[in-house]
Amino acid sequence: MSLEYLSRILSMAKQAGRVRRLAVAAAGERVCLESVVVARQEGLIEPILYGEAPVIGKLLGELGQSPADYRIVNEPDPMASARLAAESLASGESQIIMKGLMQTSDLLRVYFDKHFGLRLDRPLSHVGLFEVPGFGRVFAMTDAAINVAPDDDRMTAITANVVGFMHRLGWKCPKVAFVAASNRVQENQPATVRAAKVAERCAREVPGAVYAGPLALDESMSAEAAGTKRVDGAIQGDADVLVVPTLETGNTIYKTLTMFAHAKVLGVCIGGKAPIVMTSRSDTEETKLLSMALCCLLADERKPGQ
Repeated sequence: MSLEYLSRILSMAKQAGRVRRLAVAAAGERVCLESVVVARQEGLIEPILYGEAPVIGKLLGELGQSPADYRIVNEPDPMASARLAAESLASGESQIIMKGLMQTSDLLRVYFDKHFGLRLDRPLSHVGLFEVPGFGRVFAMTDAAINVAPDDDRMTAITANVVGFMHRLGWKCPKVAFVAASNRVQENQPATVRAAKVAERCAREVPGAVYAGPLALDESMSAEAAGTKRVDGAIQGDADVLVVPTLETGNTIYKTLTMFAHAKVLGVCIGGKAPIVMTSRSDTEETKLLSMALCCLLADERKPGQ
């Protein structure tokens, strides 16, 4: 997919013509509400704002909105507001959840609560969809936010999640690279061993994609580097997806690309009954808006009680 694909996600979500109900936990945060307001004006969402009602109302007023036009549920405690948002997902009242002024780990703790039944029979995982100026194509990376050090089973499940994600966004047969420090399997580098094992396993168990690993980052993303290093295999610097060995690796790549390469990144948590808008509190309004649009494309229609 070419550059500027991320910006087109907004028009893709609008063309789908389906207004999604978005539950926002601890919604009293300005940048969060800015993106919610724009997404509502674009016809993507109908928000339910859980949090400290006076603060939410004041912020909406500062944004030129009438609080009376929004559904606001007063709950000053962030964790309690997250539980109310999760309950709306569980009942089918909402199809997407988003965090405002609270820690991602706290929102996930609520989402994982068995009481709400939002988990499926596979792990949740984070996917970042990246557009890097000057690079020329869009790619995905998993997992930089949820799974700390996945074993073989969990890495296979994470890969299945991201392959399904890519299919829904139009990649018919994404190329998936399992990233390590070397393209050789070396016992003193466990990430290379796992990459080789999981790449082979996914080729058997997760159809609809091409897999290779271990591959270094440059060999995964640069045809020149792959050629110089005489890399064999189906991926020659043209990976669509990077599967990283640990959260630390993924988070470092994520922050490096956004801080130094000024990458645009859309973040989503997938693998449960409803997608989670996964952005940083420091993300821009545009990033949060486009992440919401992405979740609108991924969200399945669920009626109350489902």
